[in-house]
Amino acid sequence: MESDVMNNIAKSKHALKYFCLILFLVIAAMHTPIIFFVGKEGLLVFYAELRYRAISSNPDKEALMSKTLRWQEYYPITVITYLLVILAALLIHDLGKVFAL
Repeated sequence: MESDVMNNIAKSKHALKYFCLILFLVIAAMHTPIIFFVGKEGLLVFYAELRYRAISSNPDKEALMSKTLRWQEYYPITVITYLLVILAALLIHDLGKVFAL
């Protein structure tokens, strides 16, 4: 028996193993949008400010992204951000190394 739950489940030979792995996948899929939407919004605001000075030159901040970015900019940034979040979730095994814990 190890302290890592996923290693214990992977070594199991029961049908419960697949149920638990699917359950962990669903849980991870439900947490990814939270991280994705926060990161995406921040990245889009950063891009709009760098490219168009959208925030510093626009006193009306309501609906800023829809007026500033074209779809040719919005969708590639959104898809690339999503892929980076998924890639980071797959490749980073220890978040302590990322956040220097």
